[in-house]
Amino acid sequence: MCGRAPRPAAPAFAASRPESARVGSPSRGGPQPAATNPINNRDRLPLLLRVASWPTKASHSQEVIVKERLRSILGAVGLSLTAPAWWAQAQEPRGWFVEGTVLEAASAKGEAPFVFDDETSGIVIGGGYGFTKHLSLAASYHELGEHTAVKTCTAQPCTLELSEPETDIRGLSVAAIGTWHIARIVEVFGKVGVLGTRADYNGAAPDDSDRSALFGAGVGIHATPNWRINVLYERADHDLEIESAGVGVTYRF
Repeated sequence: MCGRAPRPAAPAFAASRPESARVGSPSRGGPQPAATNPINNRDRLPLLLRVASWPTKASHSQEVIVKERLRSILGAVGLSLTAPAWWAQAQEPRGWFVEGTVLEAASAKGEAPFVFDDETSGIVIGGGYGFTKHLSLAASYHELGEHTAVKTCTAQPCTLELSEPETDIRGLSVAAIGTWHIARIVEVFGKVGVLGTRADYNGAAPDDSDRSALFGAGVGIHATPNWRINVLYERADHDLEIESAGVGVTYRF
């Protein structure tokens, strides 16, 4: 009876594997280096892992720089937001103020036998108190200059010699002033009040006093939070009609 030949044993790969292929085995003059660990390769790490692996000293210095820059930026932004508030608070027309105006005053009409039709320079000096940012009360002294009054005939035929006496006109006024801001440093205002005038005819006739309503309007431009430059027009209409226009300043305490 014929028997089958025994199968050869499986090759022992582990045994036949050369020693030089084994990790850590000495070969070719020394031990082979271990495989590269990808975790130790900084270039292959994600950004967050690289940031987290920064040295502690470098991270602290960079954090200080970032905080200083943020503090500077926030300070600049805060200053830009609060500067208009400082200006608005400083220029709110509340409290006491004084003002002066250099003007050109024109007189017209009058009461017979004197008729006015002249124009000359004058000044107005006054002051007042602002109760709110929209409402103020002011009292002023008006020096409206010397005007020429023409003496006319009151009867026909005219036998009265004509003359032109110099007449000094001055007055006092009390007025309420309304103010409205139309821009950060520009505002418009209007006034209404009472003006009492006195005309001195320099001996040509008895002095004359009168009282009438006073109206005015103007534009103010703030040079500083306390100083304002004004362009003003005023009118008082009674027996002696007076119109004036000029430039002045207001100082608020």
